[in-house]
Amino acid sequence: MNTWDTWVASHRFDSAAWAQVRADEEHELWDRFDAAFCFRPSMHELPGINEPTPSITYDLVYEDATRVEPVWVNRTLLTALRRVTGIDDSVVVLNWHHQTYRCRPHRVRDEEPVDDTWPTEIYPDYDYYIWLAEDMRYGTFGHPWEPSLCIFGEELIAAVTEVGDEALGRILRRNGRP
Repeated sequence: MNTWDTWVASHRFDSAAWAQVRADEEHELWDRFDAAFCFRPSMHELPGINEPTPSITYDLVYEDATRVEPVWVNRTLLTALRRVTGIDDSVVVLNWHHQTYRCRPHRVRDEEPVDDTWPTEIYPDYDYYIWLAEDMRYGTFGHPWEPSLCIFGEELIAAVTEVGDEALGRILRRNGRP
């Protein structure tokens, strides 16, 4: 068993669904993301990217100050990603200051808790989590300090609408505007 297989086995990450991205490619992906979206990591400068058109940004905190349930966000978006990807297609998963992955949404196991089987969630839990089409035409940007989730690209927005966005909280912005 090689190092990757050992690591995957120890973390219960399914290698059919998840693959680490090499460091040189990781830097290139972050550079492309930054060039396309002008990423601004900050606790105070919001939003953290230039939110594209079309996009919808959801508030992940209810009016009573409770957080939207992470499992609902992850499951809603996984279902939507499966609708916009082919059976063998992958998406890029960027996690600021952590390992970058490719994920095949159709191969992600549904029966286990996300924190046991996903190296990076969609719900931004203490870090910036970014899920992108390989060509960056659709995806999500999770801001941990706002906390919010921006969903962008016609295909993914339509898929989220079909699945139902009730679990995602109230809408903060459309196309980067309140």
